[in-house]
Amino acid sequence: MNSVFGMSLINALVICLALPLIGIVVEFICAYLFRKLTPVGAYFLVYNYLTIPGVMWHELSHALFAFVTLAKVNKIELFKPRNGSLGRVNFTPRGPYLLRCLQLSLASCAPVITGLLAAFGYMHLIKSRSFSLPVHIILGYLIICIVLHMTMSIADLKLYFKGIWVFFILFFVCSLFIFKNPDAGLSATYTEWIGSLKETLDTLRQQGHNTYLG
Repeated sequence: MNSVFGMSLINALVICLALPLIGIVVEFICAYLFRKLTPVGAYFLVYNYLTIPGVMWHELSHALFAFVTLAKVNKIELFKPRNGSLGRVNFTPRGPYLLRCLQLSLASCAPVITGLLAAFGYMHLIKSRSFSLPVHIILGYLIICIVLHMTMSIADLKLYFKGIWVFFILFFVCSLFIFKNPDAGLSATYTEWIGSLKETLDTLRQQGHNTYLG
């Protein structure tokens, strides 16, 4: 019992902290690379206008998660650059206090979650099916755009940490159920998914290493 409780606690903590960390790291890497690779003053133009699909995906993710958690979505601006901002989603949290906290946390980290799902979905797709070169190019471009905007702004982070404790409890309860009910097949599926994720990351790391050395 203590082992299950501890594993669930660690699992929920890792997930809750990993989401904003991924958003911060992606934003830092993109800012660093694009400022190095583009002329002075062209960073905003190159990064954002060449990856418009990612900007739109980012804003739609915010709106979708706000809507699904029953918040009131007031306005969606998919691409309207102004004052360093590319787009905007305005929503009003509503309902019981716990639900409002969940709306804040989920809506704020939505681009990271949907970006990860899209990236892993794409990797699974190219493993299971063969596509023509033009389709690969289009899908690859879209995934790159989505991943590049899998970020969390300062405003997103503030909202996320306002409701993170409800987010943590939700993940903890889900993890507890999975680890306590191996007969349901969820624990095995979860373990298999983690193993598959590690294998994929190891493969990508090795491929990146080989490419760099070549």
